Amino acid sequence: KSGFCPSKKSDNVAATEESLVKPFPKPKCQSDKDCSGLMKCCGGRCVKPIKEHAGFCPINEEISCIITPDKPLCSTDADCKKNEKCCLSKSKNRMQCVPALKGKS
Repeated sequence: KSGFCPSKKSDNVAATEESLVKPFPKPKCQSDKDCSGLMKCCGGRCVKPIKEHAGFCPINEEISCIITPDKPLCSTDADCKKNEKCCLSKSKNRMQCVPALKGKS
């Protein structure tokens, strides 16, 4: 199914003593096939997917496999403005929001 799972940032809540003792809830899905319609299976539950932003990431020919990337500034397109994509930047060697390249129409 198209789209991707929402960022985990919204699930970032402090653990309470009670939540540490409780067992994890049983997953409601294991794959997108278990979810109805356009819903995606994310973290064991069916959720509305995040749409990928239009356009493409610029090609980065300078990246080497040996270089350790810097701390990412984004993880998905949802972390960026609508006309940007979360891509590996040419100058910083990390994932960050950059202007999307438009495809030929």
